[in-house]
Amino acid sequence: LRALSHGWSQLARIDAELPASLVELRLEYNMVGDWAPLARLPLVRVALAGNAELARLDNAPADGFQTLEELDVSHTGIAHWRSVDFLARLPRLRALRIGATPLVAGLPADAARAQLIARLPRVTKLDGSAVDARHRADMERYFLALHARNPDADDVKLDCARYAQLVSVHGAPRVPPPPPAHKLDARLADVELQLAADLSGPAAASVRRPLIRSMLVRQLRPLAMRLAKSRRFQMHLKRPQLDWIALDSDSRPLSFYGIDDNAVIRIIPD
Repeated sequence: LRALSHGWSQLARIDAELPASLVELRLEYNMVGDWAPLARLPLVRVALAGNAELARLDNAPADGFQTLEELDVSHTGIAHWRSVDFLARLPRLRALRIGATPLVAGLPADAARAQLIARLPRVTKLDGSAVDARHRADMERYFLALHARNPDADDVKLDCARYAQLVSVHGAPRVPPPPPAHKLDARLADVELQLAADLSGPAAASVRRPLIRSMLVRQLRPLAMRLAKSRRFQMHLKRPQLDWIALDSDSRPLSFYGIDDNAVIRIIPD
């Protein structure tokens, strides 16, 4: 027996002794959660697509799956890059399907592909698309650019040896310079919005928000409306050690009134 197909069969585990002659195994859309029992077989092609309980691949023996060339684990529960790093050690793996998994679900398609190709130096076909030399070089450079922007993010971590290999081929990624002082952080003011019956009494509710100094008064109204639970209200601004100022023109920016950090905007329902 060289090929066995047993998909859509509600299998939950692999505990039978499979023949040592088996080179192709298809177990799509079962409930298999552990592929380690297959590690010692001379398998060339394995399809485990749709087994949602399959959440990791790195629990197999380090010297297992030495003959594996094609693997389909799309639509499974794989969620961590350790599983991909395990696959990178398989000497014959050339084709992989891993789409529609939690691992890549939240990533842009091009970023996910770059990260997979960077980690899998031997793969020549990924999710049905060829990975030729030129495409691999482009994706590896893209990965290095992602790493330079956010070197500590979990989805761009790479083991030191592989990262060093990529740098030796493509050069070290250029670290982007820190943003200039006039960027968004410098344009924000940390402001407390208060709901109150008047300017002298205590606040009934409050919330802190960073506000862009150049935003217009009318752009602040939706936020004030949610706090006041009313469409009719007045807004007044108080800066530290200064008197209240009415925000009396919807067409003027908050900067016109001198908004700054630790300012208070009081919302008074009519």
